[in-house]
Amino acid sequence: PFGSLRIETKPWEEVLTKQTTSGTYGKLYLKTNGTCRFQQILDLLAVMKENPYLVGVEELHIDCDPQNPQQATFNIKVSTFTTNKKGK
Repeated sequence: PFGSLRIETKPWEEVLTKQTTSGTYGKLYLKTNGTCRFQQILDLLAVMKENPYLVGVEELHIDCDPQNPQQATFNIKVSTFTTNKKGK
């Protein structure tokens, strides 16, 4: 999903949480982590708002390399709606 930004991440993992529903939809949480330039993280946040399925960025943790502050590793957790009401 971040290919156009050239951000390398591990595959998305589903986060097990208590079921959250809103009407006919459940909420699905996904997380991943990766390494990129700090500016790419800002670009990612800017384009994420264009995704109609994104509910929100639940967590974002960024660690910059002290020797090269423009290089960063990050962990991100997002939420989206799903029609699978059984959820996790």
